[in-house]
Amino acid sequence: MEDVIRRIIEIEEEAQKILKDTKEENARKENEAREALDHLHEKIVGDAHRKEKELRKKELRENATAAREIRAKCDEQLIRLEEKVKLKEEEWVKMLVDAVLGD
Repeated sequence: MEDVIRRIIEIEEEAQKILKDTKEENARKENEAREALDHLHEKIVGDAHRKEKELRKKELRENATAAREIRAKCDEQLIRLEEKVKLKEEEWVKMLVDAVLGD
């Protein structure tokens, strides 16, 4: 009978050790998973920030290019308008004078 009781106690101690080891292993695995998740989150956030910066730089370059093109077109139109004014200036002055004087 003593042997049976001692064997039950040994089995209980082994079971408690197995439970303890299992809990420790689960806690270790949970910590590893949490660390991996944190690392992945940091990587994703870092990648997103880098991509955002790249897109902003690209957008600024494209906007600067578009602004230069628009400025060039405006300059061309201004030159054409100034040339037209030089060509038509006398005619327009005469038309205004005639309109005012009633000719």
